[in-house]
Amino acid sequence: MKHLFTACLLITAFSVSAQRILPQSWFNENNISDEAISVGDQSRLFGISALKDDSKLDYYWDKDFKVSKVYFYSQKVNSGSVISDSVSGIETRIDLWNKRVEFNTANEIKVAEALKVSNIFAINSERKLFQFINAKEFGSENLTSFFKLLNASENNALLMSKEVIVQNANYNAALDTGNKEATIAKMDHFYYWNGTSLIGIDSKKEVSELLTDLGFNAKDYLKKSGNKLKSEEDYLKLGHYIFANR
Repeated sequence: MKHLFTACLLITAFSVSAQRILPQSWFNENNISDEAISVGDQSRLFGISALKDDSKLDYYWDKDFKVSKVYFYSQKVNSGSVISDSVSGIETRIDLWNKRVEFNTANEIKVAEALKVSNIFAINSERKLFQFINAKEFGSENLTSFFKLLNASENNALLMSKEVIVQNANYNAALDTGNKEATIAKMDHFYYWNGTSLIGIDSKKEVSELLTDLGFNAKDYLKKSGNKLKSEEDYLKLGHYIFANR
């Protein structure tokens, strides 16, 4: 069964110079099928360490593993002179707290540091394809993991990141208060990439300023669209509006 997703992904454009991989026309249809990320035999996971941490906490972008195609920055692996550039058809998930990518193999979970991974193309349960890009591709100094690409046009993009907040166990037996186990919270953040810098757009005020700078009537858009700017879906709608009308 073949499902097509609204993206033109340059999955063959990766080079050792680590040039940014962005869709040229995010809203074009019939450009890539799920056959582009077929199930592999995992034979190319040499040089990637096995996971030692058995933590049960949800440090992940999404705890469920997803079939993926992963691009690495140019590197030599343990086998010697072999250069590992990508693996396809392997299940992965992004560990935000430990800044790494986990690979689900038949016998064990293997891990690679996030700084070694350039791009991840992942397919969800609905057969939709998503792209995650290393934050350093956008000159980010504060983020050391990945951006999820929501929308893009030419060299501009709307991006999403997740922040993990860990609250350690703080139970006080004498007072019988606090948490007996560590808890995890995740917070979404959104950005507009203008080709040279990242612009934070987590609030309506920041979105209004962005829309005004881009030549839109911000007040008119927010009133007519009813966009609450509270979720990933809301920002997808915002990105569609921006790139469809520029």
